[in-house]
Amino acid sequence: MYGLKGLERLWVYNANNRNCDDPVDPELVAGLQAALPGALINSTSYSTLGGWRTHERYYVVFNMLHGAVSWLPWDAQGLVPRYN
Repeated sequence: MYGLKGLERLWVYNANNRNCDDPVDPELVAGLQAALPGALINSTSYSTLGGWRTHERYYVVFNMLHGAVSWLPWDAQGLVPRYN
């Protein structure tokens, strides 16, 4: 992952303990941020929080990951008919 220099967003989260008592190791996050200076790294938000669903490409990725389409341009808008 450290070599993915074009990565724009990365979500890392400790799903085994959904609270602040056992966060992702700060040294790991710092290492990732140093290796990926252009990436927004979120290590504190639950998967449906942190603004991921408000990103302009959310629906493009959603549609591709749910098998509705195999490819969409980054500027595609909204859900494909299967999910409307």
